[in-house]
Amino acid sequence: VAAAELKALRTQMSPHFVFNAINSVQHFITSNDPDSSQRYLSKFAKLIRYVVDNSKPGAIPLERELEAITLFMDIEALRFENRFEYEIIIDKKIDQGFVHIPSMLIQPYIENAIWHGLMHKKGKGKITVSIQLTDGFIKCTIEDNGVGRKKSLEFKSNQNFRAHKSVGMTITQERLEIINALNNSRLSVSITDLEDKEGTSCGTRVELFIPSN
Repeated sequence: VAAAELKALRTQMSPHFVFNAINSVQHFITSNDPDSSQRYLSKFAKLIRYVVDNSKPGAIPLERELEAITLFMDIEALRFENRFEYEIIIDKKIDQGFVHIPSMLIQPYIENAIWHGLMHKKGKGKITVSIQLTDGFIKCTIEDNGVGRKKSLEFKSNQNFRAHKSVGMTITQERLEIINALNNSRLSVSITDLEDKEGTSCGTRVELFIPSN
């Protein structure tokens, strides 16, 4: 039953992602010049190919997941007129072609950081994705310098703000629970609200712990 549920969730994940991406394409093309639109569509096509190719496997090489999130952040940066930058840091001890992780696991957290953290921020935003090998786990950290979860909720409660629905986050959480049940594994996630010295919210940190075996 759990295996069937996991397959169903993966089936949901791809259409959800593609639907959001197509909306992004429509918005970008109507708002930008032909050359920019062509660059955007080229990256978009590559990303959709990735989603289609990797919607069925239970796990994929880390390097392929990183290629996808790089494309995704490139696309979002273009769409939001480079209002944010990103950095990906990989532990040199990790063999990216050998280590496997569940497909489309990291992207929903990045999407959430962009939509609910950075898009409400005044000034330049930044997302840092770091991958480390620690204590038998692949630790993936997604950190943003956005407005934080509390402020984001205030924007959501504003009737004039049409909140971006994080269906992908709900699906991802359900996937984590089923993967753990199927494999008797300890895949987990923790979320930390970041504050500066004055106690003012200055972003969010998500830490994914994926068993390296």
